[in-house]
This record gives sequence, C-alpha cells and structure tokens, in this order.
Amino acid sequence: MSVNLKRVLITTLVLALGLVILLSVFQGAGKRGSSGSSGPARTPVDSGQDASAAAPGPTADETEPAPGAADQPTDVRPAIGAAPDPAEIGQVPPAEGERTGLHFREQPPEALIPLGDLEGDANASRLRLEFSPFGAGIAQVTLADYYRTRARVADDRYTFFEGSSPRRPVMGLRRVSIEGQRIDAYDETANLQPYTFRQIAAGEFEAVVVDADDRPVLTITRRYELGPAEGQITLRQRLRNETSAPLTVQVEQWGPGDLPYLREGYGDYRRVRFGYLDPRDREVVLASESDFLLGRHEVIKRAIESARETGDAADSNLVWPNETSRKNNYALSWVATTNRYFGFAVHRAVDDPRQTAARSLDQVARVEVWVESRGETRLSAVPTEEIDTRFMSLKLVGSPMPLAPLQERPLDLGLYAGPLRGTLLTQQQPYRAFNLKELIVYQLGCAWCTFQTLTHFLLWFLRLIEGDVITLGGVGLGVHDWGVAIIILVLIVRVILHPLTKKGQVSMQRLSRNMAKLQPEIKKLQEKYRDNPKKLQQEQMALYREHNVNPAGCLGLLPMFLQTPIWIALYAMLYFAIELRQQPAFYGVFQIFGNWSFLADLSQPDHFIDFGRSFHLPLLGWAVSGINALPILMGVIFYLQQKYLTPPNPNMTPEQEQQQKIMRIVFPIIFPLFLYAAPSGLTLYIITSSTIGILESRYIRAHIDALDLDRESAAASARAVKQVANVAPRHRRER
Repeated sequence: MSVNLKRVLITTLVLALGLVILLSVFQGAGKRGSSGSSGPARTPVDSGQDASAAAPGPTADETEPAPGAADQPTDVRPAIGAAPDPAEIGQVPPAEGERTGLHFREQPPEALIPLGDLEGDANASRLRLEFSPFGAGIAQVTLADYYRTRARVADDRYTFFEGSSPRRPVMGLRRVSIEGQRIDAYDETANLQPYTFRQIAAGEFEAVVVDADDRPVLTITRRYELGPAEGQITLRQRLRNETSAPLTVQVEQWGPGDLPYLREGYGDYRRVRFGYLDPRDREVVLASESDFLLGRHEVIKRAIESARETGDAADSNLVWPNETSRKNNYALSWVATTNRYFGFAVHRAVDDPRQTAARSLDQVARVEVWVESRGETRLSAVPTEEIDTRFMSLKLVGSPMPLAPLQERPLDLGLYAGPLRGTLLTQQQPYRAFNLKELIVYQLGCAWCTFQTLTHFLLWFLRLIEGDVITLGGVGLGVHDWGVAIIILVLIVRVILHPLTKKGQVSMQRLSRNMAKLQPEIKKLQEKYRDNPKKLQQEQMALYREHNVNPAGCLGLLPMFLQTPIWIALYAMLYFAIELRQQPAFYGVFQIFGNWSFLADLSQPDHFIDFGRSFHLPLLGWAVSGINALPILMGVIFYLQQKYLTPPNPNMTPEQEQQQKIMRIVFPIIFPLFLYAAPSGLTLYIITSSTIGILESRYIRAHIDALDLDRESAAASARAVKQVANVAPRHRRER
C-alpha cells in the first residue's frame, strides 16, 4: 500500500472520528435540546391534574372542586394539635344550595405598580419587577444592563417571562390548603381578572381567606424586596392565623418558568436545574449532572408521552423528589430554570449565608412540571410537535405547617434573576453560599464530550488575556478585545504544539520518500503473492523492517487530533459564556461602517450580510439569519491547506488520485457547512489556526529541505541491515 493511500486513509479516519465526536456533541442539540443525561426513568409529567386525583379524568385545573370540598392532597399529614372548632373557621355545613367553605376575599381592580428603577444607581439589583394580579406573582423581570440585541437601546432591555402563561405567573400564589380544604387564589379557567390580593405598596400585597360569613381565617402578606446583590430578589411571605383555633396550612405557588428562547443556533438549551445538600457534608451544595440537569424539551416530551401511557396519572408530573434524591436522602437547596445566558433560581432567604442549616429549601416538599395546554382537557392531547410553542412552569408545593391561634409564621424565599456569569455567582453572597455557579454548564449534548474542565480553563485564560483577571491600578492588563484574545490563544496553542507538529511532518516526509523508493519492490511482491494476501503482508513487513520504515510511526495528524478537544470545548464556551454575548471583534472596527453587523457579536455567526430575521433550514433545522463569510473563508483555507500538504505524487495510482481529489472537495465543504451557524469566535479561531498552520508548514518544509533525508534514510537502512546481519549468526550459534 503506498504512502499516499495510507495518508488518505489515516486522514479520513481521523477526520471521521472528529466528525463522529462533533455529531455526538450536537445530536441532542436539535429540537429536543440538551439534558446532559437521560434523567430519571419516569420523568415528571404535567398531567394537568392535581396530585390528589386518583383516576384518569379531566385535569384538576379544568375540574377543580368547589371551595369546601373535602378532598385532601395525598401528602398532607394529620393536623398537629387539637382539631379546630368547625364553627370557628366557617365550616358549619350550610343549607343545600348555599355557598359553602372557605374562599379568598375579592378585591376591587387596581393598577399594579412596578418595583425597581432601571435608570440610575439607586437600584442595586439592577432590575425591575412587574406584577400579575394572579396570586400577586411576577409577570415580568427586566434587566437594566442587558439587552435583547446589540443595539443596546433603552426600550430593548432583556426581559424574563415575557409572553408566558398569564395564569401561571412566576412565584404567584396558586392555592392554600387549610385543614385539607383547598382554596384557590384565583380561577385558572375563568376569563375574569382575579383580584384577591390588595396592593399595599409597590411590590407589597395582602390577601385574606374568609369563611362563608366573611370572617377572616388566614391573612397572607407578600412583599418583594430588591438587592443588595445584582439580580437579588427576596420574597417576604407571612401567614397569620386569624382564628382562635390551631390550623394546619399548606401553600402551593408557582416557581420558575420558561425563560426566553434564543432561536438562532443549533438548538434549544433551556434547562430545569436542581441543587441539593449532600447529607454527609452540609457545608457543600451540589448539583448533579446525571439526575438534576434536565433538558426542557425532553422534560415536556416525556411528560406528554407518559401522560398518554398512564392516562394523565396525577403523580406523573413530579420532578422533585426523584428516585435518586430519595435513595440518597438529598435535601433540596435550590431549583432553577436557565436558558443559554440567564437563569432564574429559587432558594431559601437567608440573612447570614454562613448559616449552613439555612441552605435547605425545606419550605418546598415537592416540585412539579406544568405545561400550558391551550384548551385541551388533558396534557396527553397536546401534539408532540408543538412542544416548543408551549409554556412550561414549575409548581412549588410546600409542606403542611401548623399555625397556633393568632400565630404568624414566615415563609420567605430568595430569588435570583440574572446572567450566568461566573464572576458574579462565585464571588457575591448569597450566591456563593448556595453554590449557584453550578447553574453555569458549558455543555453541548453530553458532559464528557464537551470537556467541561477544559471549557472553564479556556474561559479563564481568555479572560486573563482580555484583561478581566489581572488588573493594575484598576485597569486590566489585557488586550481588552475578545477577538484579539482568541487570536493570541491560537498563537499560544500553535507554539505549544509546534515541536510535535514539526516532528510529525518530518516523519511524514521521511516516510513518503522511503515509501516512494520501495514502490518497485512492493509491486514485485504484489505480483508474486497476489494469491496469498497473508504471505504478502508478511513480506511487506519484512521489507519495511529491512529498510527501517515504520508506517505506523507517522505523527503528522496528531496535532490536528490534539486540537479537536480544544475546538469542541471552545465551541461550548463561546456558545454559553455570557462574557462574549454581544461583544464585537477587533474593537468594533467593522461597526464604524454604518453599524455593520459583521463580527458584531462573537457568540453569534459573523453576519456578513444580516437578513434582519431568522428562518429554519428545512433539512438541517438550523436557524439562519444572514450570510456568514467566515465559514466560506474557512472552506477556502481548508482547500488550500489540503492542496499544499498533500501534493500529487507521481507514484499514485489513478484510484488514489481520485480519492485525493474527493477529499480536497468534500472536507472543505463538510466542515464549513457544519459550522455555518457556529459562533463567529470559533470560526475565527479555526481560520487563524489553519492559516498559521500553512505558514508553519512552509517553515517546516524549508527546514526539511535543509536536511539530507536521503542520507539519513540510507544510514538508517545500513544500520538496520547491519543489525540483522549481527543477529543472524547469534541465532545459528544458539541453535
């Protein structure tokens, strides 16, 4: 087999292996999103039915029992203390047809005042909350320092939950259960605006549960506070027993919901996340990637599939606790939803983060997944292809708690709404105490094949070059441009790999010359042993040993193989690192020309020509919003690189020449097409690396030409022949 054919085969195998790794990375990045693992065997299902239901039927949201119904949630424990006097809490059975049970006192409609100022420095948390009349929940969170687009205009600030289900507002109170009787804060099936909470001040609300005679039974106050840390929100809740009898109360409220979906790119990376406390070390908050990092698309899909199998069983929408958390006795520390760059987390409100006992979110007994059904009576009726258009929200169900007569108990929660930025979540409290840096996952498809440790190191190193890590006199020492930092990273990697690259190319050149000299001998052996392949292989190996030729010792492709993990890790880092979001390359020089979109955002494709809107390619499923020049340039450089590194060989057969031509055409097309929608920072890295590789090859070839490889090969062959001659007499004497 000629050296050129071996080179073709080895190159094909290495590139195919790299392509397989890339495909395994992105195979989950399409419509189904990325979960990092398969998750629990029976993934939580939104059945649209309350956990107390016992058999298939219409959802609980559609057929809620009227106030006063005697059904009790399955996890409600017996009341603590003496049973209350029914007359004290308005549960004396009325005459038939009269209104029965407890209910929220209705309030007159009013305009709700937002909390937080997006201008100036008065708002330390740098956000604004807008509220919903449905359970005094959060309708929208607007960040002051982040924007939807790179235009960065005031009316284009980044918002959470916009367009979400209005009847499932984030952190909105859904219902309370008093002595097993469920009282809804609002009717989810009605079209009327439910005003059960009275607005006391901006971000402060009060609601009262009364009996049939309008006597107060339970007062609920909710007050939202902002700061002092960026993105920090505190929900102060108080439950007060207004009766002279002890009560057992259970609270259900909506938790985090869907965050905005960035449609440009390879897939939906919205996730549901959990942090928990290891019982062996209460100081450490962990977040498992195997069971508690769930892809949003897969959660909803398996929920629908499970609902179809079980008939919307009531317990199928549970996501916490799961089998793993029960088996290991994990305590919930926080629950969150994230998208590509931002996260919304719920944890316990703590005044002193050093109190380790306060890191357990024991106010929440279970977490369920609910999906907007849009009029369907069952989740099982939701078409699977409409998953991406449905709104998902989490429901937090509290543990039953006793309230003595006239007693008031707190039920405070801490919230985080902000960027997934490591410098924020690892340095500021209380995020550091809760280890919320676990929300940051540079993961595409799976954890091991995106080299998590390498991604974190690359980001740290790029930040070091760019200038965020080391400062002098308050000024960063770096280049202060992420595009320049990426090019410097390429130079450093190429310098580190240069000795190996040089050794590999020298060995390839030596092998090529030796194999060319052996071609006549190899052809003779092929003619002689054409009917005996095994003997032919043995004679060829003997010929190689005689002339000190080792085809397996070629290291020419090893540097390319070693760079593959860097490319994959860099892709994941550039795709998820918010530090590069909306950051231009080369100090924004291209934006001087009429705010040109070219390389205006290193986390997005280069947008040489911007269409202004995105559309999906029918076969690949990618969201494309413009013509990108860097992938096309990368294909041209790949073609020139292969043409330069694999020149035609006169000893090649017509079949080998045809294979080489195919490779020169296929690979410069496959990789640019595959990376067409990749972040421009990655294509910039590959183009720079390939260009430097061509220049490096010219330098190495000049060095090779200065060496007398023919003399070295002859000397090596003479040594091999001499060694064989010395070994043969010794074998004869031993016999």
